[in-house]
Amino acid sequence: MDEKMLDTVKENIVKTFKSINIDKYYSFDDSDVRGNSIVVSKYERLCINNLLMPYKLGDMVEIVIKSGDGAATEDKDSTDCVGIVFDDGCHMYFYSDRIEAEIQGRRYHDTQAVLYRLNYIYRTQIIGKRVNPLIIIDKSLLAYCGNEKRVSVPNGVVKIDDYAFENAPVKIVSLPSSLQRLGESVFSGCEKLTDILFGGQDEFIGYEVFEESNIEKAIKVPENIIYDSKRTFAGTNLQIQ
Repeated sequence: MDEKMLDTVKENIVKTFKSINIDKYYSFDDSDVRGNSIVVSKYERLCINNLLMPYKLGDMVEIVIKSGDGAATEDKDSTDCVGIVFDDGCHMYFYSDRIEAEIQGRRYHDTQAVLYRLNYIYRTQIIGKRVNPLIIIDKSLLAYCGNEKRVSVPNGVVKIDDYAFENAPVKIVSLPSSLQRLGESVFSGCEKLTDILFGGQDEFIGYEVFEESNIEKAIKVPENIIYDSKRTFAGTNLQIQ
């Protein structure tokens, strides 16, 4: 893509953002620390918040405004957003407060987890690197990007962030003794999840951590674990012993 065409694509994206008043959150100027920085690397690849995406601007096939698309959750509304469709079928949705994505037909709802998942695709499929599918930074598990049925979170991890395992095909997840906190909706959409093995002390379970999971097996939550009895396991078949 030549420079003139590149500028045109940028202008179209910014114009679309402005049309629904979210341009202050998304900018091709990386000096705007208030919002999400969108830049184009020297290889013309899309880069968001310093994470390279598996797409170039030339891979975009459509830029549209989407009105409330039914993707609302209890803490996230379904207001207007800018939707960008790429040539492999991936959709990215830019809201005023978050980025969501539809990847291989599954919807992902958390900005951080979405960007790290797409960066994982870039590193493994575009440049062919072998990358640990457990994305861990500063003792926090940000996203799980693999397809294993059984996953062991390594000791040393103290927090698992919101939506980290969203839509993962895991059946069994083993949590380390170092774990101190589970974020919200960590296992949302994990339809095959049957067992969670708690190995630590003083874990904190966030609201709706197992939202939409399909857990058939009764699980005993250690007495020392703090969780909300009404919201933590909302929308699951999980039975607490």
